Amino acid sequence: MSITPPATPPPGVEEGGESLLDGLEGDSEDFLAFILADPGPNLEQEEVSNHKEHKEEPEGFTCEGEVYWEADVGKESCLGRGVLTRLLQRLDPAPISCSTPPKSVFHLPCTPDNLQLHLSHFFSALRQCVVELEKGAQSSFSLHHFPGTSTHATPYPGLRQESSTFLAALASYVYGLGPGEEAFLVQVMQEVVQTLVFVGPLHDMPHHVITAASAQGNKCLSASYHLLHLHLDVRWWSLVLLHMAELTLGPMVPSLPPLLQEPPRPHQIAGDIGKETQPSPIQQCISMVMWDLVTLMSCRGSSFKKGVSELHQEAGFSCSCGLELAVMLLHFLEYRHACLAQQTFWEEVKDKLLVLLKTVSESSSSSSTSSGPITPPGPSTLLYPPPLVSLLQLPHVWWLFLTFTKLHTYDNEGKKVARRVEVKSEVKLLRTLLRLSLGDPRSGNQPTEAELRFFIRCCLGVLEVWGGSRSSEWAAPLWDHMAKHLDSPFLLPGAGLEGLACMSKTIGGWLEQVRSRVCDPAAVGKTETSWQIFLRIVVGVVKSGPLEWRQMRGRIYSKFHGRKMSELTPTGLHNTVSLFLTLAASATDTLDVVNKLSELLSLVPTSSTSKSRMVWRGLLTGALLLVEKGCEVTPLAERLSPLVTAVCHQLTTSRDPQQRRELGQLLISYAEGLQEVFEHSHDLSLAQHSLICEAVGGVLPHATAAEIKVTVGAMDAALAKVMTLSARPENITAGMVGAAVVEAVWKEFGPSLKSLSTTSAPPQPVASLAASLTLCLVRVLGQVATHKEAASGLFHYFLTHEGVSTGCSLHYASCLLSHPGSLTVLSNLSPGHERTLVSGWLCGLVGVGDEDEVVDTLTPQILRLPSVVGVLPPSHPTDPFAVAICFIKGVAAKFASIETFADRIAYREDVLQCFSGLDKAVGGLLRKSPPATHLPQALILIANLFFHAHSVIYIKSRPTCPMATLLNTVLLPTPIYSPEKPLSAAFTSSISSVLPQMVCGIGCLGLTQDAYLLRCVRDIFTHYLHRFPVKTIRNYTTTFHPFLATLHGEVRLPVLEELRKVFLEVVRDNYLARRNISPLHLQVALSLLTELLQRNTMDWLEILSCSLLLPLLELLLTLEEQTTKRLATDLLQKVLQEAEDQGVPSRRVLVDQLRELVGRHMSWSSGRLFRVLRVVAVLHRPLLLEALPHVTRAVTRTEEKRGTGLDHTLR
Repeated sequence: MSITPPATPPPGVEEGGESLLDGLEGDSEDFLAFILADPGPNLEQEEVSNHKEHKEEPEGFTCEGEVYWEADVGKESCLGRGVLTRLLQRLDPAPISCSTPPKSVFHLPCTPDNLQLHLSHFFSALRQCVVELEKGAQSSFSLHHFPGTSTHATPYPGLRQESSTFLAALASYVYGLGPGEEAFLVQVMQEVVQTLVFVGPLHDMPHHVITAASAQGNKCLSASYHLLHLHLDVRWWSLVLLHMAELTLGPMVPSLPPLLQEPPRPHQIAGDIGKETQPSPIQQCISMVMWDLVTLMSCRGSSFKKGVSELHQEAGFSCSCGLELAVMLLHFLEYRHACLAQQTFWEEVKDKLLVLLKTVSESSSSSSTSSGPITPPGPSTLLYPPPLVSLLQLPHVWWLFLTFTKLHTYDNEGKKVARRVEVKSEVKLLRTLLRLSLGDPRSGNQPTEAELRFFIRCCLGVLEVWGGSRSSEWAAPLWDHMAKHLDSPFLLPGAGLEGLACMSKTIGGWLEQVRSRVCDPAAVGKTETSWQIFLRIVVGVVKSGPLEWRQMRGRIYSKFHGRKMSELTPTGLHNTVSLFLTLAASATDTLDVVNKLSELLSLVPTSSTSKSRMVWRGLLTGALLLVEKGCEVTPLAERLSPLVTAVCHQLTTSRDPQQRRELGQLLISYAEGLQEVFEHSHDLSLAQHSLICEAVGGVLPHATAAEIKVTVGAMDAALAKVMTLSARPENITAGMVGAAVVEAVWKEFGPSLKSLSTTSAPPQPVASLAASLTLCLVRVLGQVATHKEAASGLFHYFLTHEGVSTGCSLHYASCLLSHPGSLTVLSNLSPGHERTLVSGWLCGLVGVGDEDEVVDTLTPQILRLPSVVGVLPPSHPTDPFAVAICFIKGVAAKFASIETFADRIAYREDVLQCFSGLDKAVGGLLRKSPPATHLPQALILIANLFFHAHSVIYIKSRPTCPMATLLNTVLLPTPIYSPEKPLSAAFTSSISSVLPQMVCGIGCLGLTQDAYLLRCVRDIFTHYLHRFPVKTIRNYTTTFHPFLATLHGEVRLPVLEELRKVFLEVVRDNYLARRNISPLHLQVALSLLTELLQRNTMDWLEILSCSLLLPLLELLLTLEEQTTKRLATDLLQKVLQEAEDQGVPSRRVLVDQLRELVGRHMSWSSGRLFRVLRVVAVLHRPLLLEALPHVTRAVTRTEEKRGTGLDHTLR
């Protein structure tokens, strides 16, 4: 209706009976002057007093702003003040204390006499307040949209306050009336109906009034706010007044003109229209309030302009007062139904929503027909439903239905409760909504995914409030629809891939999704599909009770059969498995549901790899669920095992690369699922070992690296769980925990581990599984001798076999030592386990260097071994190579500190194993191209072993001792015996720095007592002498021949003398006295001798003169190459000059050398001999003069043989 005030006084104001107000009213057409008149002093004081009382306990609704369904209604509200509670208890709804003076309304005290005599005038003033608020609302709207529009300040809060005070006072007065007051009660009912007609329906008000809300509450000065809330006050107090009047009047309730006209209700359409009597005034008032609540929800912001994806987020009411009025109406109608056998709240809701549904259905049908002529309303009759219902669509009706349902979460005091509604006729309404929503009966159109999500979300919200009572009745049609669309991905068009996140990549994630639905069905995610929301409804139905569960189970099971399962796509299989997992997780008979799932999955054909993957994942997820529930997984394993065996057979025989990739992905999916089952197991007595299918281990030689990694990793996770559980105190005495799992892993994967470890790059899980299997065979199955022998074989194979990859061996050792209590287990397995571990560590360090991560992990573990701790100093380096050298020195020092011979031999036997296998590690390193720093570090380690622990690593009677094997591998490999074949630059530069230490270490063993060592040292001098320059200057750095440091090493003097003697013998025999030697090699030898003599003349002069003077002179006899001859001459000059200067050796020794030279060569090379003697004469004339007699005798002997004078050169 229009908000413009009428020109005549409102109806109900009579000409008589106004004598008390004549002086105030004058001749005005309304009561505005009376209402706005300036009160006298006494009246002003009374108004202030009343205002204070009003603040303490307001009579009307108090707005709290936005609606929050999770919070209680405020204590200042009508519900919080107990207005509804007092009414339902048949108490005074607005009691006034006897000591409190009556409140003044419209400048008249609200005394019983005034209410009796001037009731019509009070109502007229109330209507005039409505008119004034309407003016103010229109004025404020115009001022907002058209700045500059004039307006006058009007006390809008006061207008509403006085109106509410009057209604409350009237209700309190009516409560106290009894028999004999029927006339007054009839008058009250007439005034109430006339006022309701005057104020009109809410849908006639502007939108800005219907949505007016403020968090300031009644302190807000907005006319729109107070107009809306005065409408709510009038409607509530009208219900109260009509209700109390009806209770008092009983059958004498008058027949008043109809308040509103609305479409016929369902029972009226069915027939008996003529017998239908006119509803009572309060029933019409209830219908009016119900329709106005629909208007409030329909005009809530832009609710009905939003899409269905956002509609569920709307609160339903513009402010808390609308929610409060709805809650009060709910409990008021439930009270009237219980006490007066009147219609329930949901019967009223059903009548209104069915009208809306009929309107929506007719508007959506192109061939809709009119339901019949509508009688035009009378002049004082309100027309419902509001016109805006023609704009509604089916989702909006759902939203109204859900909002009305959520009102049950508040009690009659406005507090949140978790009550469950006794479901009656609401189920029929919900089923009607579902049938209309899941497919148009006329056009057959199906809902979109967005609409379906909204409908199902509404059903879930209803289920939260209703509980599970009779839930299978309305969930059944919903399931029938979803069952027809199992193959649908339920994704929003154009939403991208966000919906695919619902398909977890792991069975643990899949089960976690199921668990989240079961634990908190109401927590719907933003991207959840309609299928996932439906599963949350299934959880609520299953949990509601055995009856609902049995009915739902029967409906679900009946939809699945062999043909259905064979026709499902992978997406359909995923949805099916999700459904059964949800049922199994929610129901008490989990095992039966999982068995049914496995039975259905066994009906799926195996020709499709994508379907097989979904079947396998479904079975393994079911197994994981059974494990969490404490049930055995044997039934599922029996279904899974033949499927896996068949795929393994195809994988070994197939030649199609594409098929092999697909089958490999299946194997990976199986292994990943199996790993999760074991990782989430807390009890291994549930037949988890039966999930380890046969033929999986046999397929590994034909599998790719990725497939091996995942499969072996799954077995390692299984054994890790075995060790974790067996280490618990309660399981130590309980027997063999997980023995069946260990037995299955050993039987299936034991034979393949050794072959996998010898590949060029075995996956890391291979070593980890071997380590876990070693410990489990001893710890869990150690009572059987064969298992202990198998563990010992694995231990020694992975640490000592030369075919095992170095990285794999290191990983194996690291994984062994990382398990708690592994040293105790290994001590029962092998007495020398620590020495074997140290040997593997040293060999791995030499093989892969210290830059590998596993070396950094293993080194601290090795250092914690008792045998290693006993030889290391308290503070030692952390670098792997440095700490290895420190360990070698510690072993050597401990060996040297042992006094008795027997103890030394025993200790040597113990530690000798620590250094075994180094020759193979170094040999492998030399055959490849390691990083620049790796080879030098490895050779430094070997050199320290030679230099410090030579007595430990060499046993004369044992040809395979570490020193012998290292000599053959490092210093004297086969290529070294070919002088013309050059060594690699990396090896040459690396060995040059460590050769002195190694040779000195060998020399410390005593060369004269060991022919083998003597031969080795001679070979080293022979074949390395010519491979290094005597002096090299590069980048301002001078590098000398390694033998210079060797022959002046930091060893005992007897050792040095012995080495020098052997060196000079090698130079004499293999260089100076050897014919056809390379001039370059000879030049290096001569330069080296000269350098030695220059460095330490006194140490070398005598031994060099005694050993090499004669071979040097003989060399000069035959030399023709000038460079070599010059170097030889320089060396001879150095020797003879130093001998002359130092007097060492004695002249007699030198003369004997010359006499020997003359005696050998006078007869055959006299010319060359005399050339050499001339050089000697120049270099050391006294020596030659002393040797002349010997020369003369040699000439004489020669002439005696040949004849005197035949050789003129001799003369």
